[in-house]
Amino acid sequence: MTDSKTLYLRPEKLKPFISTVVQGLQTPARDADFVAAVLVEADLRGVDSHGATRLVGYVEIRDLGLLDPVADVRVLSTNSACTRIDENPRFRHVGSTTWHGVSD
Repeated sequence: MTDSKTLYLRPEKLKPFISTVVQGLQTPARDADFVAAVLVEADLRGVDSHGATRLVGYVEIRDLGLLDPVADVRVLSTNSACTRIDENPRFRHVGSTTWHGVSD
């Protein structure tokens, strides 16, 4: 028997919803889609604390001025072992993809 208070959503419905909300925070569509994919993937893996439940918090911290969805992400340094980046007050999901653009 399922809990009557539990709402189950299909990932293919949840992902566009999250992306739309994140875009409403002035986030570029590509970045919003990435954030949505990360949150839904966390939910699917059973890590609810890092899934869609974070969405309300993202809206709140943006409203407080602690999140800037279009802040520049800069590579500060890189070597053979790691890349150091400054994400500024941006979605960490997006900033963490910056290292992919660093040459070998």
